[in-house]
Amino acid sequence: MKKLYFLFILLISSSVSFGQTTLAAGDIAIISLQGDDPDDFAFVTFVNIDATTGIYFTDCGADASGFRSPACTEGAYKYTVPTGGLSKGDIVRFSTSTDFASYSDTRITGSFNVAASGDQVIAFQDSTSAIGGTTAAQTPTFLFVIQIASTLFTGDPADTNQTGLPAGLSDTGSPRSAIGVGASTGTQSEFDNVVYNGSYDFSSEANDAASLVAAKIAMTDPANYLGENDFTDATYLGFWSAIPSALTLSTVLSVTKQEIANFSTYPNPVTNGEFFINSASNAAKDVQIYDMLGKQVYAKNVIANERVNVANLNTGIYILKVIEEGKTATRKLVIK
Repeated sequence: MKKLYFLFILLISSSVSFGQTTLAAGDIAIISLQGDDPDDFAFVTFVNIDATTGIYFTDCGADASGFRSPACTEGAYKYTVPTGGLSKGDIVRFSTSTDFASYSDTRITGSFNVAASGDQVIAFQDSTSAIGGTTAAQTPTFLFVIQIASTLFTGDPADTNQTGLPAGLSDTGSPRSAIGVGASTGTQSEFDNVVYNGSYDFSSEANDAASLVAAKIAMTDPANYLGENDFTDATYLGFWSAIPSALTLSTVLSVTKQEIANFSTYPNPVTNGEFFINSASNAAKDVQIYDMLGKQVYAKNVIANERVNVANLNTGIYILKVIEEGKTATRKLVIK
């Protein structure tokens, strides 16, 4: 009997998985960086991120080849998304979060210390594991970089106060995944501290998806950043202290965390033009799909176990909104 019971537990355990979120360039943005002691920074997420997802932040330089070799002697922190996850628009501040832990591996071996003479912070994920591993810097997926040493990414990553442009990131166009917010184009023309000085309220947009697009554009525009060498300056401190815990987005697609019990969709990505929606209830569901510009492209009331046919939609990323008995859930929907 004990053997059968153990086998049952083993089978149940092996069927349970804990999802983490694989991020892409531009899914988050670093919106402040204080190089004067004490070091601090903050980032905003433009996507929902599942609990236990790992994101790394380092002041090591990088370029198209990745982190420099031999190993960088600066440091890194690993941020582990806490229970409950992060919702689109949430803002995390290094100095007030308990979810950061020092990290090092064979490519990053020192201590995190944003130099007053100009530096950067690069966000990346372990491309082999969304939860993160012990060799993340060897196989990074770069997510975002902010640098205060220059307005250009032409520095030498071997210099502890410079960086090139990490692979997969862009410092042109709008929105960007790399922003240079130094004092000028020189490789050592720096500000000690920078902070986003634009609005955090994007609720005037048509809906949540449009709000996120507007937020991405505003918060990755170098023109919307204030640089200051004296972190006690009243204007700088005013913007720094005004960083909220979350963006204010349109209420059409709420950024509140999932409310529908046991909500899920499958398959996602959608590969054959159809997908299913599951929940703890068999109640009918109002299904709405929006493109990334905020335009509604699908609306239908579906019953339990009914296929949702999206064969007429182009491949791409959409926002799925589902309403069931007054409760709402939103998800990123990928159609291939």
